[in-house]
Amino acid sequence: MNSKPTFPLISVVMPVHNTEEQVANAAQSVLAQTYENLELICIVNDSSDSSEEILLELSANDSRLVVISNGKGAAGAGPARNQGVALAKGEFISFVDDDDYVEADFLSRLYKTLIEHNVDMVQCAIRYIFKTKSKNKSYGSGIIRGEQVSVRIDMSDGFARLYPMVCGKLYKKELFDDIEMKAMTFEDIEFTPRLLERVESAFILDEQLYNYNKRYSTVTGWGELKRSQISEYLDSIFQTLPPYYTESACAIRAKYGLKPPTTVFANINNFTRGLNRVIFQKSPEFQSEFKLKYVDFVRRVEDLLSEEDWQFFSSNLVEPLVLRKDFWIQKKAPTRFFLKRITAAKSKLAKAFSSKIYVRWLEPYLYWVDFIFPKSPNIWLFSSWAYYPQHTLDNPRGIFEAVKDDPNIKKIVAVHGKFDENILIKDGNNVVFVPVVSFRSLYYILRAGVFFTGNALSPKFGYRNMMKHPKRRKLVQLWHAITLKKIGLTLDHNLELYWHDDANRYALITSTSDLDRQTMIESFSPKRPDAVVVTGVPRHDLLHMPEEKLPVDYREQIVNLRARKGSKKLFLYAPTWRGPLDDKSEFTIPQLEKLDALFESYNALFGQRIHLNNRKTTKRGFFTNNVLDLNSFPETTLLLREVDGLITDYSSIYFDIMQRDKPVVLYQPDIESYEYTRGLAYKSGSFRPHEETIDSFEKLYAMLEMALSGNFEPDQKYKDVKSKFMTFCDDKNALRVIAAMRKSKP
Repeated sequence: MNSKPTFPLISVVMPVHNTEEQVANAAQSVLAQTYENLELICIVNDSSDSSEEILLELSANDSRLVVISNGKGAAGAGPARNQGVALAKGEFISFVDDDDYVEADFLSRLYKTLIEHNVDMVQCAIRYIFKTKSKNKSYGSGIIRGEQVSVRIDMSDGFARLYPMVCGKLYKKELFDDIEMKAMTFEDIEFTPRLLERVESAFILDEQLYNYNKRYSTVTGWGELKRSQISEYLDSIFQTLPPYYTESACAIRAKYGLKPPTTVFANINNFTRGLNRVIFQKSPEFQSEFKLKYVDFVRRVEDLLSEEDWQFFSSNLVEPLVLRKDFWIQKKAPTRFFLKRITAAKSKLAKAFSSKIYVRWLEPYLYWVDFIFPKSPNIWLFSSWAYYPQHTLDNPRGIFEAVKDDPNIKKIVAVHGKFDENILIKDGNNVVFVPVVSFRSLYYILRAGVFFTGNALSPKFGYRNMMKHPKRRKLVQLWHAITLKKIGLTLDHNLELYWHDDANRYALITSTSDLDRQTMIESFSPKRPDAVVVTGVPRHDLLHMPEEKLPVDYREQIVNLRARKGSKKLFLYAPTWRGPLDDKSEFTIPQLEKLDALFESYNALFGQRIHLNNRKTTKRGFFTNNVLDLNSFPETTLLLREVDGLITDYSSIYFDIMQRDKPVVLYQPDIESYEYTRGLAYKSGSFRPHEETIDSFEKLYAMLEMALSGNFEPDQKYKDVKSKFMTFCDDKNALRVIAAMRKSKP
């Protein structure tokens, strides 16, 4: 006779306070779970409505519902949850608020995930329910293990992260031994980082199983806030901060390159925004009280935080209206004041954006102006990367470093993204930084006699309208990779439409060997083969350059990386950009767990760096003491100076690390489909630095195990590939490019 499997008891704790319109739905959503072995403990605190009666009626029909009434004057949600945990008989704990509700498979999905991945807690995604709409909120998907668990709360990097609410999760009950929530507002925000210090592992499940009801709120009714409650709210918000700024938390964030969570300023900003909406309805006494208490709150926070953390916190604060100098004018004539403020705001916005509007309006006509504008051979313009607003990177940076101290060359760095003078790396002689979308940028585009780029020009603002065959200007294509994939004119025209316009512009196209030169001729310059010269890759100079001669931002990042890796070996996983293609090479969670165990057994680290263009579509994350996220490092070259091995797929960055004779693994589980869809410039066996095609995770695991064991030595295959694709292995690449550029014709 078959019997049903026995599942452990799960205790769900629900604090209840004056929610007679929602509490039945909340309780019934728990009692209707497909996971049936549960108890629902409802702690009714200081309710003056019929919430308790509703629950008692439900409990009469379902013995799994336990109702505890604490009567008038009882403390808030924190002590109620503590009481529920103390009464709980289950092996696992979950929390549901009395005005929210959960999906029918909420507990079953969380429990199955917890057991399957052997973690201490599981978190699901949230659906926010508003009066007229709902919004799904994803927190990524993946596992966090080790010391990062306590700090990956509300991270803004787009990868797997925890939210600070206690609801929406399933916990092992022993986590709550000898730890309690405080009797305060925002009690779970303060409690979560303290609890997470005990958690060794957490799984982030990207399924919306918890419904957070934003239609009702017993906490944020700002219009009803009394003067006597101002101190209570601000004190509670202040109390939430210390657990996020412990010495341990700050050290872990610094080690892994993480910023403080948005939680630390979200509560005070929500409080401020709420009061800003109703402040004119409040009495002068209320306004004065809030102003004094807010200023005191800010001073206490500044005293609590380090200078760096304070700068981050204060830069994200929303300004209360009562602190504005014109507040009293505003209060006396709010309508007239707001009209004046709107007019002023429009004027400020107009000043800020008018120049960009005019620049964008003029940009299409750049072609005709370019025809007559004189060029200076001593003005050199360097393109930059949109994700790095401090300087240029990659091959253009290699050229820049070679000439930065030459006073006879005016070096223009056109910065993408937000232009901030305070973060620019201002080194060198006769160097000018300009935002790409600006009149100054267009002026220097027209005046520059030499232009260095590491990618296509046609899709980019300003550059796309330069003349196809400009007089007296030399466009130098320092392509950012040794070409393995089809690019330029060899690529399917439908994948990148602009290459026929772009390919004929260049005075010089760099290459790394005779074999690479032939491919670059076919890709960029079939009509002018002499424009392609074997020079080597300028960024390789930064691999060979003595550390003390590296630019300051590179040295700072190397110090940061060394702090993260310590004395351990570090292998980097850096796949290429996939575009719209299916990324079959992305590791599954079980595979990452196996890699985590493998690297731990060799006391080594597995670093992941997802291509910048793929980060918005990659939700999965896996963070442990052995698996690191290295996406905060903007420049791959500096990583390759430090790592002990590389795993990639079709990205030619592996040639960079071959300059150091380090292990390389090309992991290509989708080799057939990738070759068919994107196209490769060579047969994979001709550029692969190892004999076997690594097209399965099992083969990858075996090869990594061999590399980690210290048995790697470059074999003949490795040496042949290296010599075939790279003629030079030194720090003179930029000098060769400059010499070739001077000899080239526009």
